[in-house]
Amino acid sequence: MSATWEDAHRASLDAWLELHQVARRLPATADSALLADTALEHVVPLAQELPGELPFVGVHAPTKPSPAALAPWIDQLEQAAGTPEAGTVLAAGVELGLLGIDSDTDDRAAAVIVADYEHETVQAAVREIGKQALLDPLIAKVAERLADAVTTDLDRRPLLRELCKNDQALIALKHRATSSPSLAVMSVYLWAVVDRYPERRPQSAKTLLLLDQHAVGDVRALWGDDGPQTKEDVAELLKVFHDAERRPPELDVKHASALLMEAPLAEVDPADPLALALRGVPHHLELPAYCAWYAAARRPGPTHRFDAWARFAARALAPSHDVPPARAHELLEIVANELIEPQIVDGYFDAIERIRAAAGEPSFDQTLVYALTNRLAESDDPHALLAMTFAIFAKAPNGLADTLHDQIVAPAAVAYRRDDDEVRGHLGPRRQAEWDAFTERHPRRRRRFLPRRRAKARGERPA
Repeated sequence: MSATWEDAHRASLDAWLELHQVARRLPATADSALLADTALEHVVPLAQELPGELPFVGVHAPTKPSPAALAPWIDQLEQAAGTPEAGTVLAAGVELGLLGIDSDTDDRAAAVIVADYEHETVQAAVREIGKQALLDPLIAKVAERLADAVTTDLDRRPLLRELCKNDQALIALKHRATSSPSLAVMSVYLWAVVDRYPERRPQSAKTLLLLDQHAVGDVRALWGDDGPQTKEDVAELLKVFHDAERRPPELDVKHASALLMEAPLAEVDPADPLALALRGVPHHLELPAYCAWYAAARRPGPTHRFDAWARFAARALAPSHDVPPARAHELLEIVANELIEPQIVDGYFDAIERIRAAAGEPSFDQTLVYALTNRLAESDDPHALLAMTFAIFAKAPNGLADTLHDQIVAPAAVAYRRDDDEVRGHLGPRRQAEWDAFTERHPRRRRRFLPRRRAKARGERPA
């Protein structure tokens, strides 16, 4: 018999739904309330079987059903707790306008929502709740209860963060965060604020570090689940830690180094915000990538001695995983070009020795030969340039002069060896003697002249 009654209810469900809508829209009287209660008595048992599009009844409808009429629905919602069906029953209650009427019913519904908020069906129903301004108090209750939950269950923080896309949820969370000592609650609140106002990210990060200097993971989450990714974001994070006088996470320092090495060093930006942010990292002079950028961006000059500059270049050129081979090669070419026709000589030979040892003698010598060869080919007076280079190298201490002459000048000067006298003419008496000794060690490559065979006279026969 009960099955027969259920079938009858299903058959007339559309009529009961329409009657409920009509009753709720009537002026609030005892009769309209009774009519609404009667309709709900036939609708609520089928809450999980309602059609996709219901005759919508908002909380603003004049007639309200009695708490007794709401009891079967809230009981059914609690019985469905822990399953996706809870979201289905909740959504039905939203469409039927069963929330925002009775405080006790709303409290019980909020408890189920918080317990089952992981279910997409529940989240979808909450989004519909958020569309009705008169249900803002219920959203606030959910936010507060979820905030209490995240203090012991950190995995639920993303759920609260998502909920705070609703204005009322964010307001409720702000009140809870500012009145609660929980770092977890404050973190979610600041995340939610940054989601809306990205320009407040640095200040929010500083606030978290001020509350707990070990809140590194929460700080990184302000830039996303995986932390900052772009050059601008990584630079922003590094600056935050610098201002807080804390070393940033090693993961982000390595990421910054990798990002800095993406652009060719020949196109380096001396005002690169990421490089300037790395400069604020404690012990930044030990970072090969930063040193590579610095050596490329800050060339030696009147106020920048060669030996000081060489420390950066050598640190970058020493074997490491932080400077890719392509960037190391670019830097070595930059170094070689700076060593040709130097504008200053302070620390010049110390720079050569230091960088040559770091890069490896074969690579350094080959690159310097290549640079000198190109500069000679481009020069209006290659003999003068060759003489000047020879004279500068001749000043090197500790036997380095012969090494530079033999390993660098000799191979680069091959094309000009028939012009030894022209080069010699640009040197003073002392350097001329050294040039003579150099040419003796590297004699010209002489042509071998074979005797020309005389043409045979016409008719002449060999003897």
